[in-house]
Amino acid sequence: MSNTLLTNLKRTVAPAALLLCLGAPAWSGTFDDAPVIDVTGDGLIFSDPAEGVEPPGLKAVTGEVNADFGNTNNPQGITNCLMANTPDFTCTAPPGSGKRVKTQLTGPTPMDIMLSTQSSGDITEYFTYGKTSNLTGARILAFKVQLGTGSGDSFTPFDTADPKTAALFDPDYNSKFNLPDGLFGDGGQEGTGIGFFDGTSAEMTIANTANTLDATNLSNSVLATYFGESLIDNSMLPTAFFWDATGTDVVSDEPVLIAWHNLSADQWQYGNLGVSGTDLDIKLQAMADSLGVTVADLGYTGGGAVPADIVAAMQANGLYTQDVVEDLRNLNLNYIIDLGDVAGSNVTMRIAPIFAPIVEQTATPYQFATAGRLDAAANIPYLDIGNAATYQTAISDIMAITDPVARNDMLETTGYSFLPAFGAVGFE
Repeated sequence: MSNTLLTNLKRTVAPAALLLCLGAPAWSGTFDDAPVIDVTGDGLIFSDPAEGVEPPGLKAVTGEVNADFGNTNNPQGITNCLMANTPDFTCTAPPGSGKRVKTQLTGPTPMDIMLSTQSSGDITEYFTYGKTSNLTGARILAFKVQLGTGSGDSFTPFDTADPKTAALFDPDYNSKFNLPDGLFGDGGQEGTGIGFFDGTSAEMTIANTANTLDATNLSNSVLATYFGESLIDNSMLPTAFFWDATGTDVVSDEPVLIAWHNLSADQWQYGNLGVSGTDLDIKLQAMADSLGVTVADLGYTGGGAVPADIVAAMQANGLYTQDVVEDLRNLNLNYIIDLGDVAGSNVTMRIAPIFAPIVEQTATPYQFATAGRLDAAANIPYLDIGNAATYQTAISDIMAITDPVARNDMLETTGYSFLPAFGAVGFE
């Protein structure tokens, strides 16, 4: 993390505290408007001025003090929230307006976000618009999101016995952790009517124990077929074709994701470009026109191979560019916090990634990097070019060593020969 990012993240303005000095009443169980005190551990809050998000990237909006909202499945009508620090929007802004707080996980240590609060004797609910990105270097199998006090080794989850003196996860709300709908689901803001890879959502199973959300089993059959049941790392993303459809009848405010490269099959594959009907016909005709071919020449089938001559035409056409499918590393986090009177007037929101056993047991950054890549080569199907079983055998042999020091010594030795080969596959 750069010094500039750290400085931006740790600068906090607390207007609520200023109001108290001027004699304004203290509010009960509420977050300060600008609540970020500090961010520690392996992670950061990403602020993007180009998208209107100002440092430190997170703000609190309190529309109704002591509110207890009845929604169990969506944030509609909820006027209290933790959201991206966008001055022009509040909690009730329409979907797609950039409300999500963007966090990036950068290593194995949990990320702790310390937030300032005010108190006067009751509970206020806040919907959290979250998104986290995997930049750890290893695929993530599960998460613990926790509420407590302190940070690092001093972090302590809140006592659940008295909700009025703690910050806890709302037991009535069905928390949801999912890959963006543009890839898996109903198409999100992309207007396709179906996710690029699949029309079914890719979600995690969540157990709520009041101070902890245990999220496991990122599940979707198409996700499992190509990418395994995990949130893959930024270095493991597949390459894709994106089409600039400006000036056509295709409605999109950004380049359109068309096809991706499946290494295991050594072929380009279409994604779902829309549901059958007029909208899909319009898109296919506009694509064909941009490439100087017929719709039949495209050979389009959702999930099917892209003909070699169409791949060549895209590569030669300036409207088609290659980039990675970034959202495969991103997970939306939706939950409600019940904020009571908290001793010390601050709350720590912890995001802790959980990795495969060979990754979890490492003791140094080099071991972590080696284990992360070895685990990916063995368990991300689209990367398998015929040697995944060999890597899985290597993992089993290493994990069979009972002495932890000897086990990690063997991991490091394996890394000397394995990492260059992994890099040759196309990423490191």
